[in-house]
Amino acid sequence: MKKNKVEVIERSERPDVPDEPERLDAPKRPERPERPDTPERPKRKNGSKKAPKKVAVASWVLVALWMVAIFVLSSDDGEISSYRSNQLLVFLTENMGLVLSESFIGKAYAIRKFAHFFEYFVLGMFAVNAIVKTSEAVKRPTVRSTFHAAALSLAFCSAYAVTDELHQLFVPGRAASGWDVLIDTAGAAVGIMIFLLVRMLLHSIRKRRSART
Repeated sequence: MKKNKVEVIERSERPDVPDEPERLDAPKRPERPERPDTPERPKRKNGSKKAPKKVAVASWVLVALWMVAIFVLSSDDGEISSYRSNQLLVFLTENMGLVLSESFIGKAYAIRKFAHFFEYFVLGMFAVNAIVKTSEAVKRPTVRSTFHAAALSLAFCSAYAVTDELHQLFVPGRAASGWDVLIDTAGAAVGIMIFLLVRMLLHSIRKRRSART
């Protein structure tokens, strides 16, 4: 009992412990300056990416249709082909004042060769346009890729000219000719060159206009 009393007395005699001073509020971090409003990037339209692809597909459809037209004309037998050439020559003489002579057969032959040239002249322009449009749909074309497109289109037209002559082996009254392949390739080459020259000319005109503005 005495020990308990002593403990009670000792506890009571202890000085009062002063209360802990209140903690001061910690300094606040300086607020970050607000960033200036950045203009929002214009959203791309859904059709902006699809448009070049659609143009490329349409260009290849045009190439395919022209190739079908060449195939159909090559499917005519010798008599029909000669008749059409003669009719075209008569139309030219009546409307353009050409004079027929004894070399009528030679002129009809020249008409047929010119038809070969013209067919592949158009095919060359269509082919190089389709390849260029395809490169534009995939990536931005450069001068180098444009000339690569020209080489590819010329090889494409030459290969089709070979298959066209092989096809004529199975048509009555028609025959395959290496000269026709050369004429077709020459026509395609001229068409490709004209396409590239016009394209480069238009590109330079656009550059000058943009530089002025």
